Amino acid sequence: MYSTNENIFAYGLLMIEFWPTGAILTYPTIGTVIIDDSDSPFKFSLRIGLRIVLYVYVLCFVYGEYNEIKDVGCTSYVSSCWNLIDILNYALFVVGGVYWVRIYT
Repeated sequence: MYSTNENIFAYGLLMIEFWPTGAILTYPTIGTVIIDDSDSPFKFSLRIGLRIVLYVYVLCFVYGEYNEIKDVGCTSYVSSCWNLIDILNYALFVVGGVYWVRIYT
């Protein structure tokens, strides 16, 4: 979760451990991350570079999915729910990338 007023991210993690005796233990964790907004050229270049690396990484996955569609056929590919979730995930990355390019150009 992100708060624009405080420029802070909050995250939660819940780990659950199931013991062989039947006991269930939970380990909740809540943390915060403050994003440094200083405008140094190095940090800006680093952010841009890391985003480019991320999108190249995602494009490699998209290429893998394209090869899978070619191998198994479109009908067989779409019949799996996980493949539809993958397509939705990649579509969201594309939308985020287009939005990011529109902001920085």
